[in-house]
Amino acid sequence: MDEDQLLTFEHFMAMYYCNHSEAPTLKRLESYARLYRGMEDKQVVNTLVEQLKVTKDARFDNELEDTLNRYGHGISIKDFRLLIDPLIQFLIK
Repeated sequence: MDEDQLLTFEHFMAMYYCNHSEAPTLKRLESYARLYRGMEDKQVVNTLVEQLKVTKDARFDNELEDTLNRYGHGISIKDFRLLIDPLIQFLIK
């Protein structure tokens, strides 16, 4: 998977950025994910889940950092990675 293949994740974060003025927390991400699931079809949500899993890999630090710098309201990679597994669980339930 290359940088272009993280496009769904980047879109998710860009939309989060447009709808929130603070760094992501699990509560905020779950609230936004609920809205996102209502707006997007199941395949897009499944793609987001797969891309979230990939962002846990250190090989994607640059891509993740770029996205979080643009759309993460200052959250660090380390702090965001702590939110990934709970967010995935929320998205797949």
